[in-house]
Amino acid sequence: TSIILHDIRAGEFSMRELYLRRIQRLMPNVVVTVLGVVVLWSWLLPPSTARQTGAHALWALFSLSNVFIWKNLGGYWGNAAESAPLTHTWSLGVEEQFYLLFPITLLLLSRTGRVARWLGVMTAISAAFCVYQTQSSPSAAFYLLPSRVWELQVGATLAAGAITLPTQRLREVSGWAGLAIVIGSFIWLNESHAFPGVAAWMPVGGAVLLLLAISHDDTRVSWLLSRRPMVAIGALSYSLYLW
Repeated sequence: TSIILHDIRAGEFSMRELYLRRIQRLMPNVVVTVLGVVVLWSWLLPPSTARQTGAHALWALFSLSNVFIWKNLGGYWGNAAESAPLTHTWSLGVEEQFYLLFPITLLLLSRTGRVARWLGVMTAISAAFCVYQTQSSPSAAFYLLPSRVWELQVGATLAAGAITLPTQRLREVSGWAGLAIVIGSFIWLNESHAFPGVAAWMPVGGAVLLLLAISHDDTRVSWLLSRRPMVAIGALSYSLYLW
């Protein structure tokens, strides 16, 4: 969000260059992962299951894995989804659909002069829809973009509004509270919770507090996250997730 808005205000924004950067960043590793999974699956597991895995691989390559899982495999905690080797690529589908649509949205919103305000409204609408859909259609709420986009737009809203905390002490408290909430979410949330729904507000809220804490480099959490091992994990996080 910060990069796009900076380029728009400088008159240097190029949709083509943005999409090329995202393709270069995301696609090579996805292609290698998907090919690796298909080869290993055909070698190690029953041929009768190969057709669905091959179909899923094609959907994953076109950034539609989340739609395929929703239509064919059901809930994330179900047996069919748990035994499918590319289930985890659902989130990449959501992210890449977001990357496809968000720059256009941001370009249009920038003409209003109220980017952060409109992003905040859109985020609130998506979050409310997420809670509703988690009750009415939980599988769709989990996998599809309209009910998940708010989780990405929260960070975009912070960036667009250049929202920060005014004092170092507040940032310090925010950082440790955010870290505790994220870790607590990892420990506490499981398949017994209706997710995403209201439960998703917990890890997202923790992430927001962390983002506010590291808006300046003057907190101990900022220091912790900038250590070489943490930076190395961050640099590899996409590959680690895929593999």
